[in-house]
Amino acid sequence: SGTIQVTKLENNGTASSVGAGTASIRLGSDATATLEYIGTTDSSTNKVVQIGTNTATNTGSAAILNNSASGKLTFTATTFNQVVGAATVARALTLGGTYTGAANGITGVIQDHNTAGGGIVSLTKEGAGTWALSGANTYTGDTTVNSGVLAVNGTSIPNTGKLVIAGGMVDLTNTETVYTLFLGGVQKAAGDYTSADPSANFTGSGTLTVLSGPPGGFSSWIAGAFANGTVPLDKRGPHDDPDNDGISNLVEYAIASQDPTVGKATTGTLTAGGTLGFTKRLDATGITYEIECSTLLTAVSWTTLPKPPVVESPGAISYTFTLGTPVKNFARLKVTQLP
Repeated sequence: SGTIQVTKLENNGTASSVGAGTASIRLGSDATATLEYIGTTDSSTNKVVQIGTNTATNTGSAAILNNSASGKLTFTATTFNQVVGAATVARALTLGGTYTGAANGITGVIQDHNTAGGGIVSLTKEGAGTWALSGANTYTGDTTVNSGVLAVNGTSIPNTGKLVIAGGMVDLTNTETVYTLFLGGVQKAAGDYTSADPSANFTGSGTLTVLSGPPGGFSSWIAGAFANGTVPLDKRGPHDDPDNDGISNLVEYAIASQDPTVGKATTGTLTAGGTLGFTKRLDATGITYEIECSTLLTAVSWTTLPKPPVVESPGAISYTFTLGTPVKNFARLKVTQLP
């Protein structure tokens, strides 16, 4: 426990504040031990960090803070933390600091000690600065952002992970997938989240895909049993299409008799008189139905039709074309998941 202040970190074999040897940097002995960087230039090291001791029941946790005025901190070891295979209790890694310049980084894999035995690792982001995770991480504990920015690149948080944002932001690059998302203690719906989300908890050009929402609704439905078994965990997102029939999971949920494990070419009906209709799933919740039309089929040409002429009841939604006016006219069903 306690804090060790360092002014320079280097690769193994090069003199630094923690020596030139190849041993791991061990932090934590039944309490949180802190490595605090106060150097004046950028520092990068391939040294491995060990969270806690080799004792099975040790609850030691590690905190790495960059409180430098002018230098970022980067850990480049292929595996960031050394596995303690005997560990039987959870241990935590905290990343933080007051430095707000270029992003600090961990490029290697952050991993559990002993997943089956309870020795999991969780990660918490504190402080005003930015920490970027770019490894294909496998830790299974919660990821919590309390302040500052946590930058992720698509493999930073395991797909089975829980992301909690209590403050600060997540900077998204590529598509990052998590199992559940909590904002301010409230579990959010399954779906995609971007910098446009009104919560203002996200920045960057990427997308956060959340696979499971609160009990009930789409999240419970997609996790159930179907004609051909269950949907694989990484194919349960609202925009996934595990049966490759061109119909997303969310639309399969919205339409009666659809099954995400059985390919089906159509979702609705079109009568000779020009009525396009869809039968709604009566127990579907947390979604809205709309019909859009276009004469061009371009991405920006679709417009939402009012009600009426769209007719909607608890069990169906339909729209009747005026045949021949215009000469070409197209319509489609749009299903939206409520936040």
